[in-house]
Amino acid sequence: ISYSPYHYLKNHQKDFDLLHFHEWHGPGYFSVMAKKQGLAFENIQIITTIHCPSFFFMHGNYGYLTTYTNLASDYLEKEQVAHSDIVISPSRFMLQWVQGRGWKLPKATFVQQNILDR
Repeated sequence: ISYSPYHYLKNHQKDFDLLHFHEWHGPGYFSVMAKKQGLAFENIQIITTIHCPSFFFMHGNYGYLTTYTNLASDYLEKEQVAHSDIVISPSRFMLQWVQGRGWKLPKATFVQQNILDR
């Protein structure tokens, strides 16, 4: 799920000044890696919002690592977050949770709570 968005965005990068991905299963992985390697997106900011990483979901639902896909998703999510220009999370708890499991966060990491309509 990461290569298709990368391919499209690379071919249309002149149309964007910002790319915003969620972290779940790493849909922005190839895009952030291409930027890191100088292959694309030089003048585009890449933001990742951390909502619910795969391992967080599995942990909360008492799930187990049963397939290679679980490990691949975890890797893609961690690397996408680590190499994003900006990371946003709706809670400090989630940032602390991922850091407690070895995730690296960029300096530009922020908490922005979800907007609630009252």
